This record gives sequence, C-alpha cells and structure tokens, in this order.
Amino acid sequence: MYHRVVTRRLATLLALLAGCGGGGAVERPDAGGPPPDLLDLSFEGLSGLGELSLTTSSGYQPGVTPPRTLQIPAGDTVTMSWSPREGYHFAGVSANVHQDGMTGTLTMTRTQTITFRFLPIEQNLIFVSSENVTADLGGVEAYDAVCERLVIRARITHEPGEVMAWLSTSTRSAGERVGLHRGFVRMDGRPVADLLWSPDIRHAVELDETARPVGSREVFTGTEFDGTAGGTCADWTSSASTLSAKVGDAHGGPTRWTAASNGQCSFPLPIYCLLLRSEVPFEPPRDFGKIVFVSRGSFPVTSGLAAADALCDSERPGGGPHNPFRALLPDGTAPASRRLNFEWRYIRPDGTFLGMGGDLALGQTWSGIWQTSDAYYVTADYPVATGGGRSPDEPVDLGFTCGDWRDPLKVVSVGSTGSTLLWWSATSTDCATRPMRVYCVEQ
Repeated sequence: MYHRVVTRRLATLLALLAGCGGGGAVERPDAGGPPPDLLDLSFEGLSGLGELSLTTSSGYQPGVTPPRTLQIPAGDTVTMSWSPREGYHFAGVSANVHQDGMTGTLTMTRTQTITFRFLPIEQNLIFVSSENVTADLGGVEAYDAVCERLVIRARITHEPGEVMAWLSTSTRSAGERVGLHRGFVRMDGRPVADLLWSPDIRHAVELDETARPVGSREVFTGTEFDGTAGGTCADWTSSASTLSAKVGDAHGGPTRWTAASNGQCSFPLPIYCLLLRSEVPFEPPRDFGKIVFVSRGSFPVTSGLAAADALCDSERPGGGPHNPFRALLPDGTAPASRRLNFEWRYIRPDGTFLGMGGDLALGQTWSGIWQTSDAYYVTADYPVATGGGRSPDEPVDLGFTCGDWRDPLKVVSVGSTGSTLLWWSATSTDCATRPMRVYCVEQ
C-alpha cells in the first residue's frame, strides 16, 4: 500500500515538472484556464476604399485596416471606427453592426461577416442633419457651418465653400445658393434629383450624414417646391412661436420633400445639408421589373373592385406591350398582396426600383409610388385607397374596405402619394366622401 501511494505521488510530481518545462500537456495552475473559443470575423468592402480600426472587450487590438479575417474570442464585443479614403464617402454598413455615426459595435456570438460600403463622390451629396437646430442661429451662414461640421463628422475630405444648408432667406433663395450644381444623391448612393427644384424626385432624402435612416422628421427649409423662398423665421434669427417657416418631410417626394407644410419657428428641427461637387447633368440609371404606378383618374370607392381594376388597366403605360394591370386592393377574403409576386422586382415608370414583391407586401419600399403611368410626377399629396392594415399583406378588415367596396356607410383606409413612410397607411376616411386614386400593379 505504501509503495502504491509513493508511486502515484512520484508520477504526479514528474508530470508537474514536465509542465513547467513547457513540453507537457498538464497546465500550470496559473495559466488562466483553457484558451477561449475563437470565432472568425471577416470584412468586405474595405480594400482601398476605407480604413477601419477596432478593439475588443478582451483587449485584442489589431490596429488600422485589419486583415480580411480575424479570430475573435467568443462573447467579445468588438468596437469599430471607420473612415473613407479621400474622394470617397461612407455609404452604409451591414445590419449586424450596431452603428453610432462612424463607429459601431458587434458581439461575437457566431462567425460573422461585416460589409462596408464606400462610394466615390461623383455627384453632389444631400443628407438630413443628425442634429436638430434652433431657428435663431443668426443667419444662413451659421447653418452652413453646422453642415460643414457634420461633413467633418462623416470624415469626408472637402474644400472650403463646398458645403451648404438647403435654406432660403428673404434676399437669396436656396435655389440661387445652389447655383449651377446639379445631380444629387443620398448618402447610400441612390439618386434624389438632377435639379432639386424639379418634380422629378427619385428618392426621399431620408438618411443622415452617416447613411442612417432618420425616421419620421420635419426639416427646416424655408424653401418652396421650386427653390424660391418661403417662411424663414426672420431669416433664421428668431425662434418666436409667432413666426413660421416652410418645412419639408424627410420621407417626402415631389414638392413635399422641401415644402410639406408651415412649421413653428419655436421647435428645433433638422436641416438638409449639401456637399457641392458637380454641375454635370445627371440621368439616373433605369432598373428593370414590373411597373407600379398611381392612377391619374379616380374610382368611386363603393363601385366594386372590378371598377378599380378597369381603371388601372385603362391607364396602362404606352410604348410597348404590357401585361394587365390590377388595383393593389384587398377583396372580401384575400389581402392586397395577392396582386404581387413576392419574387418579382417592381419599378416606377421612370425605372426607379421600388422593391421586391415581398418587400412591398410588408409595406416596405425603396422609394414612393408618386408617378402616374404617363411618367407625370404627382406634386400634390393625394389620398390613395388602400383598404386597411399597415401593409398590403395584412388580413382583410371589411370595416376599412368600404364593406368590400360596396358600402358607403363604412370607412376606407388611405395611403399618401407624397411619402415613402405613409404610402400605404396614412389615415382613414368615410366611403361616401369622394372618388380616390389607386395603386396599379402590372401582373
């Protein structure tokens, strides 16, 4: 018995000595436990276009512009900061990153890939300021300075005088301040307009200087739809509640983007900012897909679904063969989404991509349906019969479809032609009021 105990103790001592020599498999008591599980973190979109620095919660610091793939301990939080190279701007990062301006975080719960987008500055840029400003900063130059500070925050290299706020004064309109510059794109690269005072608005501005959506926001503009001056809060020197300013809608389309309503000067709001680089005419590329338009005519909302379908088909675009068009409306049993193919691409008549059918069914669009079949941009904010719910895919509620488009004593849900946010569900009204426009979808 004594010899067995000594033998076991001797074996243990030899193993410990082997571990101290670094060649054995037994860990030292102060080694901190087994090594952590490592997960791959990969990067796309950086090469030559932007720089990235990052740290992790465990202290790993690879420095600037890491390799394409890093191994990060599982459970670590990765903190990142990025910048575009000269001549480029940041245009977005994949949704797995919790973005805060030009920085972001991500927790390593699995192998992940982060995709960055950096775009060359070839057109003029327009964005919604991430900050609200008061109306009394002391003149339009103070707001130009706000915009320049935000361009610096977005780490965009620029020259003096290239940055301005889209604001008018009583002596000089925003259109005059822009001068000959034309061709404006959002921070994600999607076109907004060739000329800002034209009704040809391809996308709502919607994004701030770091390409983040701003949500539902009014925006100080002091500018009418044609680029001329509107209310300007005493030329941006007063926040008195008795004064008003022309305000735009960050999700607005033709006219509404800059001249949605009159707002009080006493409430701080964001502003639009421009980075001016180009005076070259800009024609956005045309996408492909099935066409969606808003009807030019109206249908009596208690005349039956067939009447709405007939209206849509009668307004089908010219210039080539097209399939039948049907109204994007629910019937008595099926939602409006039955008129969409979830796998198809849909565009406006001007070729602007609206989304896949599955996106539209969920009420999500890349742009507004504010164009008729003959390519006219609807400049007024017309109500459009939709028939209830927050999206075309929601179950039918006969209480909001005029009783399957037959009962004048019911109500009807309506959308707005002037907004990407409210295109499907803006309000409701009595079915006995008046005829309404409809959205028409190519089958």
